[in-house]
Amino acid sequence: MGKLSSLTEKVAKVGRFGTEFFRDMALYIRYCGISPMQDAQKRRFYKLLIECHALEKGLSLLNPRALFGKTKIDFLRKELDLYDLSQSPLPAEMILGTFEIYVDRHRERGVSDPYLDEVAAYAAKKRSTLAVTPHGGLRHFERGYKDITAMAPADFIASRFSSRTFSDKKLERAQVEKAVALAQQAPSQCNRQASHAYFYQDRDAIARLLKLQGGSSGFAQDVHNLFVITVDLAAWGGAQQRNQLYVDGALFSMTLIYALHATGIATCPLNLAVTNRTENDIRQAGDIPSDQRLIMMIAVGEPARLTAVDAACSPRRKTTEILHFEKA
Repeated sequence: MGKLSSLTEKVAKVGRFGTEFFRDMALYIRYCGISPMQDAQKRRFYKLLIECHALEKGLSLLNPRALFGKTKIDFLRKELDLYDLSQSPLPAEMILGTFEIYVDRHRERGVSDPYLDEVAAYAAKKRSTLAVTPHGGLRHFERGYKDITAMAPADFIASRFSSRTFSDKKLERAQVEKAVALAQQAPSQCNRQASHAYFYQDRDAIARLLKLQGGSSGFAQDVHNLFVITVDLAAWGGAQQRNQLYVDGALFSMTLIYALHATGIATCPLNLAVTNRTENDIRQAGDIPSDQRLIMMIAVGEPARLTAVDAACSPRRKTTEILHFEKA
């Protein structure tokens, strides 16, 4: 009787994997950003932020290609005309600010083109009709990476930004070890400590990995130090824990980013929103065991400039939009 009960329990646990993952899939299909069942304005809100940030990233490069991103600009103009500002004013503020910086930076470089006049006129008209204050494009950090350790905790947190401009210097082994040791202080569910950091400095290896990542083409040639963060699947068990490894891995990654920032090292987290096939290719290219899931890549290095640094503005939502107090 005991053996039968144990077998039944094991079958139930295995069956739970199917039902829980199926419910994950059903929920994602129903509410994700490409689902026709999701609210159109809510989908448009996130799409505008995503596509505008792509322009911000281009502006943050040291030598962006002239008139880059015209297809994205045309898309943003079309979608902003359809956007309901009551959802949140942020996309409009971000887009108009980015358009203005885009035009200004091109003109500072002596680029003259009718398309720039068209974008400038659109931004000016929208600024007036929507009555919003543009806030996007680039953010200037006068202090940059100077005197970071002397900052108050709140100022230190606010000083972090993603940089896509690095020097060609390779980090010393001791610098890397110190940062990873600090990252190990990140919270870990039941103290599992299943996160791993793979570090690369070989140019060919970095090129292969970044090509598979696919989102760093504008500055991949300037990356001379690269982390790939993973989590060991062996630390988790049961269908109820299916997503917890990503929580642990993300906490470790964020702590590592702050640990590097604290020592004046520039960082740029790179998403790994890839298919299982590409994830397997990355594991092979990086000599990573097959029983580890990928969390993210992090491009790191000595900053190209210590002070007076420009980075993507990445304006944040109003706290009132994301903070929800319990109902009385």
